[in-house]
Amino acid sequence: MPKTKEKHGKSDFFGVAARSKERAPSLSTQSVSSGANSPETEITLQTLMRTINNNTARIENAISQLDGKLEKLTNQITTVEERLEKVEKNTGAIKTQIQKCEENTEQNFVLTKAVMKENKELKHHIELLENQSCAANVRILGLPDDMERTELLSVLEKWIPEVLKLDIEEDPIYTDRAYKIPMKNSSNKERMRTTIIKLSSERDRDRILIAARKAKEITFNGKKILFFPDLGPETQARRSSLLGIKRQFQELNFKANLLYPAKLKVELRDQ
Repeated sequence: MPKTKEKHGKSDFFGVAARSKERAPSLSTQSVSSGANSPETEITLQTLMRTINNNTARIENAISQLDGKLEKLTNQITTVEERLEKVEKNTGAIKTQIQKCEENTEQNFVLTKAVMKENKELKHHIELLENQSCAANVRILGLPDDMERTELLSVLEKWIPEVLKLDIEEDPIYTDRAYKIPMKNSSNKERMRTTIIKLSSERDRDRILIAARKAKEITFNGKKILFFPDLGPETQARRSSLLGIKRQFQELNFKANLLYPAKLKVELRDQ
């Protein structure tokens, strides 16, 4: 058999063997090298430390300023919160006051309605009392103003039964007094004052008014005389206002009559 070739050792690819033969640097050499660069290194470190210290001081200053600003902002926020709390308290107080005002307004409205109703009832009651106080009176319009009070009473006691054809012998009419009421300011000089005669009873008043209504025309010294029932001021005012409405209906050919004490009766044409 042929001899096999001897195997050679592995090749030193990285050249470790060659480099191993070289002398390795000693620690003394490294220290010498380091010692040679130490001044520059110290200067660089000092500069770096100064820079770090300066930056640290700046950062601390900025943080301090930021803390001051944050403290001011915190104080402002606290102030705003306190103001908001006061506003909320004031708002609550205002709401309470508004609620009380609404309740008071409602109570006042109820009281006002009750007072208005009571005043209306009292006014009506006073009107009834006024009408009752003059229930036995008769108003006469058209008598001359130059008649004295004593003369007026004696003349009326004689003249009324004659002109109205009333039998006073069997059923006498008693007149307590007679007077003229002041006339309101008026530019009409021919307007005469109203004469009031106060009778002893409503029955005598009704006898005179019924007889006056039946008579076609009543005159005194050639002047037309009118008889009316005597009413209180409120009723008389309502009656006067109805007279204008009555004339308007009559102009439209409606039959309208003024009823006692202050009512207007209107009859339609087809009825």
